[in-house]
Amino acid sequence: MAHIAPYVVNSSSAGLQGISLGFHAYSLRIDNLSNQWLQEVSSLAWIPPYSLGVVLKLYGTSVALLLIRAPTGQPQLQPVFGEYAVAMYSDETRAEVAGVPVREFTLVQAVSDLSQGPMPAFPPNGVSRLWADTFGNIHYLLPTGADAQLVDTKLALGGILSGTLPNAQSNPSAAPTWTRLNFPSGAYIRDYGPNPVGGVNYVELDALTVSGPSALSALNVNAGNLNLAAGVNINGGSLGGALAGALPNPTLATLSKVRLLSLFQQGLGGYSTTAVGVWQPTPVGVNATIAGNKTLLIPWQVTMYDSATGNSVYVGILLNGTVTWTVGIWTWPGVNYVQQVSGTLMLQPNAVAAGTQNFQIGLLQSGAGTLSIHSGANSSIGVFELND
Repeated sequence: MAHIAPYVVNSSSAGLQGISLGFHAYSLRIDNLSNQWLQEVSSLAWIPPYSLGVVLKLYGTSVALLLIRAPTGQPQLQPVFGEYAVAMYSDETRAEVAGVPVREFTLVQAVSDLSQGPMPAFPPNGVSRLWADTFGNIHYLLPTGADAQLVDTKLALGGILSGTLPNAQSNPSAAPTWTRLNFPSGAYIRDYGPNPVGGVNYVELDALTVSGPSALSALNVNAGNLNLAAGVNINGGSLGGALAGALPNPTLATLSKVRLLSLFQQGLGGYSTTAVGVWQPTPVGVNATIAGNKTLLIPWQVTMYDSATGNSVYVGILLNGTVTWTVGIWTWPGVNYVQQVSGTLMLQPNAVAAGTQNFQIGLLQSGAGTLSIHSGANSSIGVFELND
């Protein structure tokens, strides 16, 4: 009787570090559904990210040593939450298989070097030219001869600012000279032109209250600054952005970060399939109108059972009828054993084109048997949009 030992390895863990198998293993099958490199230590074999169906020949190891580790010279990316690898140890000898890559994972870094020197010749029409001066500052030059230095975090600021970006500070030595005007109740405030020194209008109201028939109903400040000292109150008006209502009692505007686009959720009876090795669409699906430039969350759940012991069942998300994301796997421990599998797929902005798209759960079983969805529990799929 063959012995097998299945393990699920979370991509954010350290891997399998010496777990006893209880038998001597002579082969290992790996479905690496993560962006992490793996190493099988006893055979010194490497498994690339996003590789399905990798089969390694082992030499009678009795412990599981499968580490999340990259070969020298290969980048190990930040693990993606929810991704994992499935490892199946067996005491049967199998031929080695390289596996099939299902997604691009290579990290490509592009750099550009600019030689330092004097300003170059003007570029032709329709072209902007980058160049570096003898101090290492980067400029861009236009066909008209206009040249501008790019601002970076080391550029010293001047005028009313000091320090460097992004943490600029006000410069006290460059503060403007203020003229304080005190107005009696009911007085008018008029603008007679810019300050002859600074060229800017400054009006400061100190402990001024305007009430009664001459109440100030609207105040417009254009091309200048309005500074309110202690004791000055502004009532009315309208607020925008994250605030609503009016002063002095504003309220927080409704900020919706997650928006439900579509949801399917119900118990399904009568669905089953005997297909082997072929993705089968299920009735668990929805249509959703996608903006395209938003992060998407797709929570899914399916309750199922299989008539064959040892069958591996893969769960995928179909986009418009095509399996685009493999999101789960389960190996059946017994005949008609009921299992609920669930998860959440997160997609970056522009991963799905804008417009009305169909999202559907698909199933694939590895061997002969009848795979069915259980009617006693809800199966579901939803599409949520994140407002960044």
